[in-house]
Amino acid sequence: MHEMDTVAPPSSLAAKVGRFAVSGGTSAVFNLALLHVLVAWCALRGGWREDLANLIALELSVVFQFTLCRLWVWKATERQGGMWAQFLRFHGAVLVTSGARLFLFSGLRQVGVHYLLNAAIGIGLAAIANYFLYDRFVFRSRLPR
Repeated sequence: MHEMDTVAPPSSLAAKVGRFAVSGGTSAVFNLALLHVLVAWCALRGGWREDLANLIALELSVVFQFTLCRLWVWKATERQGGMWAQFLRFHGAVLVTSGARLFLFSGLRQVGVHYLLNAAIGIGLAAIANYFLYDRFVFRSRLPR
Protein backbone atom coordinates (compact mmCIF):
# COMPACT_ATOMS: atom_id res chain seq x y z
CA MET A 1 0.00 0.00 0.00
CA HIS A 2 1.41 3.38 -0.95
CA GLU A 3 1.48 6.26 1.52
CA MET A 4 -0.87 8.25 -0.72
CA ASP A 5 -3.48 5.48 -0.40
CA THR A 6 -3.85 6.20 3.33
CA VAL A 7 -4.31 9.97 3.02
CA ALA A 8 -7.79 11.33 2.31
CA PRO A 9 -8.08 13.29 -0.92
CA PRO A 10 -8.33 17.07 -0.39
CA SER A 11 -12.01 17.20 -1.37
CA SER A 12 -12.79 14.47 1.16
CA LEU A 13 -10.86 16.35 3.85
CA ALA A 14 -12.65 19.61 2.99
CA ALA A 15 -16.01 17.85 3.17
CA LYS A 16 -15.17 16.34 6.55
CA VAL A 17 -13.97 19.68 7.93
CA GLY A 18 -17.16 21.27 6.61
CA ARG A 19 -19.33 18.62 8.28
CA PHE A 20 -17.34 19.10 11.49
CA ALA A 21 -17.92 22.87 11.35
CA VAL A 22 -21.67 22.38 10.86
CA SER A 23 -21.91 19.74 13.60
CA GLY A 24 -19.78 21.88 15.91
CA GLY A 25 -21.94 24.92 15.25
CA THR A 26 -25.07 22.89 15.88
CA SER A 27 -23.59 21.52 19.10
CA ALA A 28 -22.57 25.02 20.18
CA VAL A 29 -26.12 26.31 19.66
CA PHE A 30 -27.41 23.26 21.55
CA ASN A 31 -24.93 23.98 24.39
CA LEU A 32 -25.82 27.67 24.60
CA ALA A 33 -29.57 26.96 24.46
CA LEU A 34 -29.28 24.40 27.27
CA LEU A 35 -27.17 26.80 29.31
CA HIS A 36 -29.73 29.57 28.83
CA VAL A 37 -32.60 27.28 29.85
CA LEU A 38 -30.73 26.13 32.96
CA VAL A 39 -29.72 29.65 34.01
CA ALA A 40 -32.80 31.65 33.03
CA TRP A 41 -35.60 29.14 33.46
CA CYS A 42 -34.30 26.65 36.02
CA ALA A 43 -33.05 29.22 38.55
CA LEU A 44 -29.36 28.37 38.24
CA ARG A 45 -28.36 32.04 38.06
CA GLY A 46 -25.39 33.49 39.88
CA GLY A 47 -22.09 32.23 41.20
CA TRP A 48 -21.50 28.52 41.46
CA ARG A 49 -25.01 27.79 40.11
CA GLU A 50 -23.96 29.13 36.71
CA ASP A 51 -20.84 26.95 36.88
CA LEU A 52 -23.10 23.94 37.56
CA ALA A 53 -25.43 24.90 34.71
CA ASN A 54 -22.41 25.21 32.41
CA LEU A 55 -21.14 21.76 33.45
CA ILE A 56 -24.54 20.13 32.77
CA ALA A 57 -24.94 21.89 29.41
CA LEU A 58 -21.37 20.97 28.48
CA GLU A 59 -21.82 17.25 29.19
CA LEU A 60 -25.13 17.03 27.32
CA SER A 61 -23.64 18.87 24.34
CA VAL A 62 -20.62 16.51 24.36
CA VAL A 63 -22.97 13.52 24.06
CA PHE A 64 -24.86 15.34 21.28
CA GLN A 65 -21.58 16.17 19.47
CA PHE A 66 -20.37 12.57 19.77
CA THR A 67 -23.56 11.38 18.08
CA LEU A 68 -23.22 13.89 15.23
CA CYS A 69 -19.54 13.10 14.74
CA ARG A 70 -20.00 9.36 14.78
CA LEU A 71 -23.02 9.24 12.50
CA TRP A 72 -22.25 12.10 10.12
CA VAL A 73 -18.77 13.64 10.23
CA TRP A 74 -16.72 10.43 10.33
CA LYS A 75 -19.43 8.20 8.86
CA ALA A 76 -17.30 6.83 6.03
CA THR A 77 -14.40 5.59 8.12
CA GLU A 78 -14.02 1.98 9.05
CA ARG A 79 -14.00 2.72 12.72
CA GLN A 80 -11.65 1.12 15.16
CA GLY A 81 -13.47 -0.26 18.18
CA GLY A 82 -17.14 -0.29 19.06
CA MET A 83 -19.39 2.58 19.94
CA TRP A 84 -18.68 2.45 23.68
CA ALA A 85 -14.91 2.41 23.11
CA GLN A 86 -15.29 5.44 20.85
CA PHE A 87 -17.56 7.12 23.39
CA LEU A 88 -14.90 6.69 26.09
CA ARG A 89 -12.12 7.90 23.76
CA PHE A 90 -14.30 10.88 22.78
CA HIS A 91 -14.72 11.83 26.44
CA GLY A 92 -11.00 11.37 27.00
CA ALA A 93 -10.27 13.62 24.03
CA VAL A 94 -12.51 16.41 25.29
CA LEU A 95 -11.51 16.06 28.92
CA VAL A 96 -8.64 18.52 28.62
CA THR A 97 -10.49 21.06 26.48
CA SER A 98 -13.61 20.77 28.61
CA GLY A 99 -11.59 21.23 31.79
CA ALA A 100 -9.98 24.31 30.26
CA ARG A 101 -13.42 25.57 29.22
CA LEU A 102 -14.80 25.13 32.74
CA PHE A 103 -11.80 26.91 34.26
CA LEU A 104 -12.01 29.72 31.69
CA PHE A 105 -15.79 30.03 32.23
CA SER A 106 -15.36 30.48 35.96
CA GLY A 107 -12.57 33.02 35.50
CA LEU A 108 -14.42 35.06 32.88
CA ARG A 109 -17.60 34.93 35.00
CA GLN A 110 -15.71 36.44 37.90
CA VAL A 111 -14.65 39.41 35.76
CA GLY A 112 -18.21 39.96 34.56
CA VAL A 113 -18.36 38.35 31.12
CA HIS A 114 -21.98 37.41 30.25
CA TYR A 115 -22.50 33.65 30.60
CA LEU A 116 -23.51 33.09 26.95
CA LEU A 117 -20.56 35.05 25.51
CA ASN A 118 -18.34 33.34 28.06
CA ALA A 119 -19.42 29.85 26.92
CA ALA A 120 -19.12 30.83 23.24
CA ILE A 121 -15.50 31.90 23.78
CA GLY A 122 -14.68 28.52 25.32
CA ILE A 123 -16.44 26.64 22.53
CA GLY A 124 -14.50 28.52 19.87
CA LEU A 125 -11.13 27.96 21.53
CA ALA A 126 -11.72 24.22 21.93
CA ALA A 127 -13.02 23.53 18.40
CA ILE A 128 -9.70 23.27 16.53
CA ALA A 129 -8.04 21.05 19.11
CA ASN A 130 -11.12 18.85 19.25
CA TYR A 131 -11.13 18.27 15.47
CA PHE A 132 -7.61 16.89 15.53
CA LEU A 133 -8.23 14.81 18.65
CA TYR A 134 -11.40 13.30 17.16
CA ASP A 135 -9.79 12.60 13.81
CA ARG A 136 -6.58 11.07 15.15
CA PHE A 137 -7.71 9.49 18.42
CA VAL A 138 -11.45 8.80 18.46
CA PHE A 139 -12.62 8.04 14.92
CA ARG A 140 -9.35 6.89 13.41
CA SER A 141 -9.55 4.34 10.66
CA ARG A 142 -8.54 0.79 11.34
CA LEU A 143 -4.85 0.21 10.97
CA PRO A 144 -3.87 -1.98 7.98
CA ARG A 145 -3.25 -5.60 8.90
